[in-house]
Amino acid sequence: MLAAALGFCALGAVAAGAAVVSPDDRRLETERVTAEQAGVAGLIARGKTETKRPAVLILPDVDGLTPHREDVARRLAVAGFLVLAVETPPADGDEALGRAVAYLAHHLESKGDVGVFGFGAGADGALRLAALTQVKAVVAYDGRGSEAVAERAEAPLQLHYAGLDDAVTATIPAFKKALEAEEKTFELFLYEGAAHGFEDADKPEAYARRPAELAWDRAIAFLESRLGTAPPVR
Repeated sequence: MLAAALGFCALGAVAAGAAVVSPDDRRLETERVTAEQAGVAGLIARGKTETKRPAVLILPDVDGLTPHREDVARRLAVAGFLVLAVETPPADGDEALGRAVAYLAHHLESKGDVGVFGFGAGADGALRLAALTQVKAVVAYDGRGSEAVAERAEAPLQLHYAGLDDAVTATIPAFKKALEAEEKTFELFLYEGAAHGFEDADKPEAYARRPAELAWDRAIAFLESRLGTAPPVR
C-alpha cells in the first residue's frame, strides 16, 4: 500500500531535550539490560502492571540512545508496548539485533510478535530485520532500502522520509520499485520541507512539530494494526 505524500511549508521547533513522558513517570517500569541478557545493551520500558504486551525494538541513529530516544521508548511504553531501546549499534550487527528480537519475543510480558522502530542508520537495520519471522512490523524513519531488503522482507513496512534529506530520498524510487515488484506490503510517506531528524526533539534545528506528530500517530496506528492493540497503562 502506498500513501500519498504530504507537504509541510513551515517547520516548528522545540527546546532541546524536551520530554513528552517524564523519566520518573509513575506508570512505568524502566531498567537497563546488558548484551548478555538481551542480545544488546539498552533500556527496557513497560507499564508497571504485569500483563502480556506487544513488543517493540527501537534502533537509534548513530548518536545512540539520546534523551529523545529514551523519551520515544517511554512514549511507546505509555502506549502499552513492551519496549527495548538499543543503547548503541552492536559490534556484531544484525546477529546481535536478531538476539534482541528473540529476547523480546520470549520475554515473560511479551505476546510473542515484535515490531521494530528505527531511525537513520537504525532504520537501515530495522529494514534488514523485516526478514525475521518474529518481526511483524517495521517503522523506519529515513531508512535506506535496497533490492535485497525488498526481496527478503516479510514484515509490513511503514516508511517515513524527510523531503530535504536528499541523500536518502534519492534512494526512494528504486526501493519503492523493488517493493512493488516483490509485491510487499508497505506504506510510504514523504514530508516535504522536513529535514533529516525532523522527529527528533533533541535537534531544534531540524525538528518539525506537525510532521513529527503526524508520523508518530501513523506509526502507533500501524504498530497496533500489526501487533495488536496494547493494553492500557495506568
